[in-house]
Amino acid sequence: KIESVNVLFIIQNLLLVAVIFMYFFIPMWPMTLNRINSLISPNLFNFNLKWYFILSVCIAILLIPVGLMGTNLPLLFSYLKQRNQYLAKTVGHLYSVNSLGGFLGAFLGGYYLLKWVSLAVAFKIYIILIAITLIFTALLYNKSHVRRRLTFAVVIFVTSLFFSLYSPPWSASDFTPGAFLSVAKGADASSYWQWYKQFRTKLLKNIDFIYSQSDPNTWTVVDKSKIDNAKTLYVNGKPDASTVKDAHVRAMNMLLPLSLAKNVDDVFIVGLGASLSTGIATKFSEVKSVDVAELSQGVIESMPIFNTESFNVLERQDKFNLFQTDAYRKLKSTDKMYNIIVSEPSNLWVTGVDLLFTLEFLQEAKNHLKPGGVYAQWFPLFDMDEDTFRMILANFNKVFPWVTVWATSHYTVNILAGNERLQPSVEQLKKRFLEQQDVYEKFQLNDYQTILGLQALPEGTTKGLTLDVKSYHSIEWPKLEFAANKALFLGQKVDLNIFLKSKIIKPLPVKQSTFRYLYEDLTESLSEKFYLQTLKRTGGPNNLEFINKRMVYFYNNAYKNPKVKINNLIKSALDYFIAGQKPIDLNIEQLDKSLKIIDLFKLAMTMHLPVNIKNLHVLLPENCGQQKNCYLLKRYITAHIFASEVSFDKNLSEHDKLQIEEKFKYLMPN
Repeated sequence: KIESVNVLFIIQNLLLVAVIFMYFFIPMWPMTLNRINSLISPNLFNFNLKWYFILSVCIAILLIPVGLMGTNLPLLFSYLKQRNQYLAKTVGHLYSVNSLGGFLGAFLGGYYLLKWVSLAVAFKIYIILIAITLIFTALLYNKSHVRRRLTFAVVIFVTSLFFSLYSPPWSASDFTPGAFLSVAKGADASSYWQWYKQFRTKLLKNIDFIYSQSDPNTWTVVDKSKIDNAKTLYVNGKPDASTVKDAHVRAMNMLLPLSLAKNVDDVFIVGLGASLSTGIATKFSEVKSVDVAELSQGVIESMPIFNTESFNVLERQDKFNLFQTDAYRKLKSTDKMYNIIVSEPSNLWVTGVDLLFTLEFLQEAKNHLKPGGVYAQWFPLFDMDEDTFRMILANFNKVFPWVTVWATSHYTVNILAGNERLQPSVEQLKKRFLEQQDVYEKFQLNDYQTILGLQALPEGTTKGLTLDVKSYHSIEWPKLEFAANKALFLGQKVDLNIFLKSKIIKPLPVKQSTFRYLYEDLTESLSEKFYLQTLKRTGGPNNLEFINKRMVYFYNNAYKNPKVKINNLIKSALDYFIAGQKPIDLNIEQLDKSLKIIDLFKLAMTMHLPVNIKNLHVLLPENCGQQKNCYLLKRYITAHIFASEVSFDKNLSEHDKLQIEEKFKYLMPN
């Protein structure tokens, strides 16, 4: 109950002070949330605790300004009641005005205004509007007090106007790069705040901000390194593209489907990013049109900054169309069909990105693929756990008949999917490579055959990995964003080789042909460059040369010792093969260097196939003769068969076991 308008006037003054305080405090939010993150140890039991803590801090920060805003309506009711107003009619009018104001405030002030001004400028406009409400509140006083209160309100308004015009704007450096990238490990500073300041100063002195633009959805920033002139695109503080660090990975997302698809006339790209995919696609003469769906106006306007690194894409504006909308809405609103659809989103824990992996979106993409079309999806193995990776593969397998995984770096892959199995044409592949050889070679693809060598998992293996997955990610039941956030917090990642070792341990009910790699369909012989380049990309942390030497050592020593059981011997060798952590050494100065490279390549490929005697047996060459490059492949396959089938398959007869053992002895080189 209030006896006068004084309480309402005081509340508006307090609200103005609180909002001005918030203006200066908001740039400190990243540091505050980073401090919370550093307080909580990253383990499974603390994941929920972390978010409860963040929620509590946010409530505490917003409690005063939001609480003061919420008092306005009940205070007005009480004030009008004291004025003996006709409550039924007055309350109805008041609710109507409040509802209209809430709608217009959210629609105009919270969205459309941000199309024209930055977030900081919009915040200053809100401060001025609150100061204006002080003037209206002052007019409610009786004649004996109205002049003094109105004078005070006008002074406050002028002060707020002066503050809005001359106070420092929010700097991109306060929010970019995002504070979540900073981890205080082994810091020498006496306090966290001192460390954070030192860390940010050191980080920011090596970069120049060359672009900053906010819109209703994002704050887009581009910086340029003073060290190597690399440009980095940030969206809401998170790096989404770099002209140096991840250019290769982003390029593969477009080069793979462009190289393999039968026809490439029409291309659809989900997300513009630094426009590299658009630049690559428009360079190919076979590509007639490229449609790009990008939600952020800031990202679209930053396109000229990356023009040089995107192969001067702006010189080919007649070949691409930009649509400022989300990809799902764009695909649902068009009947146009595409030969290639490429999805290159941000990290999976970013709000909204998980939509691109739902069953509904994948189905929409499939519905817009022409016959023989390819859907390409970038997928990170970092900030990821094995069960979530299998769930996403299960989503793809549920929608697409053909799904394969391609290695683009040690911890990123591309998922290629389509309505039918690709049938790569050597002539077509060679033609596209020669036409755009400068593009391929810029990203270390020095031979057209090496493109096929990036395939890590054939379709049979991707299906086998998801046979027991019963849970899917959908719009109705979203799971990915939560799982990705948890993996980010725990620092999880999927090592493809170790992951396969633990999962592919039983026969898979799929056709043998689905275990073939696309490179096996080539009618021409593979060059040494093919094996060499592929091993550099797919070798990963597994030291294949090391295990080659190890298995020779086992043969020359342990195998000839009758006290050593063969199955234990082979399992030990496989453990060395899978768990070796030294980088692969391809500079082998031996006469049979070429053959050794081929051996290593075949080892790398076969380790991604299921362990099943019926499936693997057909991979054994019919007749090696004295060709050394057959032995290592045979030895590894047989070792897999022996270690898995003999040791663990109780249904295998003694006769079969003896046959396998004899086969193993026969295959060992002299």
